[in-house]
Amino acid sequence: MNSLNMPTLRLILAMTLLICIIQVEGVYIHLKQGEKKCFNHDSPANVIVMAHYDILNEITLYDSQEGLVSTIYDANNPREASKLVITSTDMMSHKVHSSKPGVKKICIEPTYNFFSKYMNFLPEGYVKIQVSIIDELKVDEKLSQALNREQLLASREDILSLITHTGNILREQEYDRIKEDLGNDYVKKLDGRIMWLTILQILVIIISSVIFLHTVRGYIKN
Repeated sequence: MNSLNMPTLRLILAMTLLICIIQVEGVYIHLKQGEKKCFNHDSPANVIVMAHYDILNEITLYDSQEGLVSTIYDANNPREASKLVITSTDMMSHKVHSSKPGVKKICIEPTYNFFSKYMNFLPEGYVKIQVSIIDELKVDEKLSQALNREQLLASREDILSLITHTGNILREQEYDRIKEDLGNDYVKKLDGRIMWLTILQILVIIISSVIFLHTVRGYIKN
């Protein structure tokens, strides 16, 4: 367990940080047919703003024409906008570069025939979407700060403890599986013994009954 080198620990910590420490702004919206929902995001200068969409209904987008339309309007010139038509579940993120600080307007709406295409998957009559906004510059800064040597060494013991704990759980699960297999074998053997004992008891009862009837018949004749 102590043989883990620093690059390996650095990779484990990076993956953990990406899941745990990155704070994102998230909103939930319901879209009905013909609706358009917008919200504002205050972004600094020289960052890449990413709007990530998760459809919470049981829908997998597959049509090359119908989907969701994401529009991000420029903070300083609302007439300039970046538009992305999302028609595949594999492409649910819309990125734009923010050259100047300001409030960006982010809008999402279904395409014209979206509801007729996916109506069978929308019994509620609306599509529920979680929208997460990420400033990649903030993510890079937090990741860089967290991966410095001091914080990495401070987290080393926690990571090793987590790995050890995970190994103990796996060993306990393997031990339980072995006990279960042994128990199943014992039950099978016990069932076999009970079956033969039952057969023996039946034979004893039959033989005893025959002897008893023969004895009673002889007694009656005499």
